[in-house]
Amino acid sequence: MPSYRVCFINEIPRGRQLYRCCQRSIVIRLARSPERAAEAAKRRFARLEGIRDWTIHAGMIEMEEIDLSAPANRPVAPHQRFHGRPYPLRFAAPRSNGHRDGTRRTLSGS
Repeated sequence: MPSYRVCFINEIPRGRQLYRCCQRSIVIRLARSPERAAEAAKRRFARLEGIRDWTIHAGMIEMEEIDLSAPANRPVAPHQRFHGRPYPLRFAAPRSNGHRDGTRRTLSGS
């Protein structure tokens, strides 16, 4: 039986661009069909997020068949390294200059 990676995605508009953010990625190790893998991933996502319906925290899913016998060629994504809230993969907050009030300070004091 094949394995699947199911990614739960939100689309966030920022200015004129639309960012796709992965909220959580779940691997279903064995599933008879893609439909069963999607349903199992939806149930697991809702349980992990502490919600009843997966659509509360994600707008869509993307799914791909994966081969778990092959070694992974890519580094672990940030949202898979941390145990807290997952970090989005492609969305970054605007860069700040490091000051809470938004002012820019220089070494010369001006």
